[in-house]
Amino acid sequence: MERMKEDQDQIYYHSGADLESVKDSPFLEKLIKKGYEVLYLTQAIDENMITQLLDYEGTKFMSISKDNFKFGEKDQKEEKEKNKALKKMYKPLTKFLKKKLGDKVSKVRLSNRLSDTVCVLASDQYGYSARMEIIMRAQAFADPDSFGYMTPKSKIMELNAHHPITKEMLRLVESGEYDERAAELGHLVYDTALVASGYVMRDSDYKSYADRMYKWIGESVGVDPSAPIVEEYPEEEKADSEEEKSDGDANLKEASSSSADPASEDHSEDSSADYDELLYRSRTRVEDEVFMATVSVF
Repeated sequence: MERMKEDQDQIYYHSGADLESVKDSPFLEKLIKKGYEVLYLTQAIDENMITQLLDYEGTKFMSISKDNFKFGEKDQKEEKEKNKALKKMYKPLTKFLKKKLGDKVSKVRLSNRLSDTVCVLASDQYGYSARMEIIMRAQAFADPDSFGYMTPKSKIMELNAHHPITKEMLRLVESGEYDERAAELGHLVYDTALVASGYVMRDSDYKSYADRMYKWIGESVGVDPSAPIVEEYPEEEKADSEEEKSDGDANLKEASSSSADPASEDHSEDSSADYDELLYRSRTRVEDEVFMATVSVF
């Protein structure tokens, strides 16, 4: 609290699974740039404890991911004045996205807490934050129906009016010619913001999210993802036959080389010479024995 800005009259806090995920949260972007102090909560029990305490030495706690978030009085007034004209300018887009996203969002509005990210999803003032929603989901496994009752079914979608993607969505909507593409882009921004804001996607949304991603990936590399799938295989049998023939030729060549090897011929000649010498010695020994026998007779 000693480091808090002069006009910071709330103790801002944000919770997450670990320190890195909290620091990387898009909810912190403008707060950090404006020099505000934020309390990082990384233990599962932290946020629940904060909501029970309500304040510390008379200074109230405020979640930076909730609907009721506000800067200090001076900064809040400046942000409100700057966004007044933008709010009117982006009304066609916010209205369009609310219609297309349906019950996924309770509101679509411009954000005063973003500087680099295109979009975040805030929770209702009295609803669960993304971190608490994950904790409650884990505790509700024994009774899934109770989880659906306890958590809000929609989020507040906040757009960065200065981000190129937001500007492009507005252009598509205002042109009136690309409603389908604008809707796809809006859904993709929503799904990405859902994850970036720390929430878990609904099971029924995974398939549609994957389909949209593959479509955009295909378009980015110049491939039509809706083109019929043609199964093509390489000519493996022909390739195997040529490989076997090549191996056979190599073995034959090796055998020929071995038979023509001078060292092999020398070895054969040496063996023949040894045999002749052995035969000669045997014959000589027999002749000597016969000669001695003859002498003894006479």
